[in-house]
Amino acid sequence: MTTGFSDVPDDAWYTKAVNTLASLGKVYGVGDHKFLPDQAITRAEFVTMAMRFAEYPSGTPHSFPDVRPEDWFYEPVMGAAAYGWITGCPDGSFTPNLLVTRGEAAAIVNRMLNRQADQTFLSDHPGVRTFLDVPTSHWAYYDICEAANSHRYQQKDQLEFWKELLREKENPLRCMDNLLYSPYAL
Repeated sequence: MTTGFSDVPDDAWYTKAVNTLASLGKVYGVGDHKFLPDQAITRAEFVTMAMRFAEYPSGTPHSFPDVRPEDWFYEPVMGAAAYGWITGCPDGSFTPNLLVTRGEAAAIVNRMLNRQADQTFLSDHPGVRTFLDVPTSHWAYYDICEAANSHRYQQKDQLEFWKELLREKENPLRCMDNLLYSPYAL
């Protein structure tokens, strides 16, 4: 597995994830053998990467006034909207050029994976990872908790019931944890 990104150091926390995803064709560099790992990404860029994990659905496209058929991100945004991964802003726009936030990223990934936090478990169990800058009233509080807390769960009737929190060493997938805890978190 090689990518040839000159700005992805071998010892960085994200190296394995970047190299794996690049090898699979899920992320690309920005040209000149560069990845720009410290650069924030836009909502359009994040949704475009997310759609590389799915087939484009057929059907009536969603309509956002700020996403036109000639935009490079049109198809990925329409696909993500068709899947229900994105809904847009209260005014009906998508705002493709705004930077994606960690809450938005967590919400999109959770929707992609059909995951949702067990709100009862979260309120009843100490030791749940939370963030000082994300109060329980924040719109993405539960999405961020879902992403930041490794746990065993069962799904029933489209609901997720958490059974227990996992210690860090028991977590087989650290990618979202790394995203949320990096110094460059969205």
